[in-house]
Amino acid sequence: MAMQRKPLPVTLLSGFLGAGKTTLLQHILANKDKLKVAVIVNDMAELNVDAALIKRTHWVQAEEKLVEMQNGCICCTLREDLLQEVSKLVAQEKFDHLVIESTGISEPQMVAETFDMDLEEPNVQCLKGKACLDNCVTEREEGVAMEDERNVAELLLDQIEFANVILLNKQDLVADKVSRQTLLAAVRKLNPKAGVQFTTRCKVPMKQILNTGNFDMEKASASAGWLQSLKNPEPQTGEAVEYGITSFVYRARKPFHPQKLYDFAVKNFFLQETELYEPDTQEEDHGQQVSRRTDSKLPAAKPLRLQHGYLSRTASYGKIFRSKGFAWIARRDDMMGEWSSAGNILKLTCGGPWFAALPQEAWPDIDVSEVLKDFEEPHKDRRQELVFIGQDLNRCAIVDALDNCLCSDRDFRQSKQLRDPFVAWPELDMMEFEVSTDSSDSSDEDDGESHTT
Repeated sequence: MAMQRKPLPVTLLSGFLGAGKTTLLQHILANKDKLKVAVIVNDMAELNVDAALIKRTHWVQAEEKLVEMQNGCICCTLREDLLQEVSKLVAQEKFDHLVIESTGISEPQMVAETFDMDLEEPNVQCLKGKACLDNCVTEREEGVAMEDERNVAELLLDQIEFANVILLNKQDLVADKVSRQTLLAAVRKLNPKAGVQFTTRCKVPMKQILNTGNFDMEKASASAGWLQSLKNPEPQTGEAVEYGITSFVYRARKPFHPQKLYDFAVKNFFLQETELYEPDTQEEDHGQQVSRRTDSKLPAAKPLRLQHGYLSRTASYGKIFRSKGFAWIARRDDMMGEWSSAGNILKLTCGGPWFAALPQEAWPDIDVSEVLKDFEEPHKDRRQELVFIGQDLNRCAIVDALDNCLCSDRDFRQSKQLRDPFVAWPELDMMEFEVSTDSSDSSDEDDGESHTT
């Protein structure tokens, strides 16, 4: 009886365009010892320059297998293709390791989920038991600031927050020790669980890249510094504080005044909103929500505005690398606001209903006791809970500014009359959720069914 083959270990390489992923891939192929390595490369460019460069290197030997995935991003349009290509490589049973070089615009968590998906589609291969993610490596180019003005800051931080190995490449370009240590402290604050290393031309020991056994999906999903700050706040001590890198959590049990919060957001950030629902009315009078189309792309015609916002924000509050959490906005008492800023971009979108707005039978399958820890009378789990991570943060100024955005008691009593300039969110009664019922209290016709509310 043939011995069952172990799942093929996979190393995922991510990083912003130009960070050095191709250089790292070349380094892996040149120093892989006797391992038979398969490689999947994926480039958004039509000519797939990365693949062409790799093929021209003299160390690409016969035992390597290179697969090009053309004109798409692994994490979205080509995820099914990724499943198929990995399945083909696994079926050959001749490789010791697989390296996937994702594009600079890929979200590593979405790629990682490909290896842990339960698929019901009959014509799509499932990778569970066939291949497993062994390591998630993210590279960051020296000289790219955390508060980068381009619309890449959130993606860059997403890659840092999810990785279990972070390479700070091109260290030879930064001779200033203070700058290097500040960057190191910032990265460790953003992801306290990851291993972090400075590199030059991506020279790193292979034991940190291949066959590490380090990746754990559950741990990676909870490794982000902002999430750690929410769950386990720690005293601000050590190297991070020495270089001015700190974090704190803003909390309040009053709703934000929509107009005041909007004014704060557009003054200090480029506000991005996702319009999930467009009502029939588009009036802008008091008592009416304003429906507006928003562009998900950063407009090229706004550099002066972005620069002004950055300078004003930094002067007032310090360098805010990341802020993330939950917001309660008046007139939207059933729906939680999902707040996420990276660099100059602030995204404020609908995060779904507050638990307090739903009957307990409609709550997801989670530990109820954990949910109830967030409940306080009289507003249950409705709250402000925002984590700020940055350098030389003026905590008092940030807290004062956000406190000034809260509703007064009078505002709250008259909240239906408040002007709300944010894009409309779905109303609770327009959303669908399943409520389980006790069959003993149901008629025969309803027995075993769920109800949509």
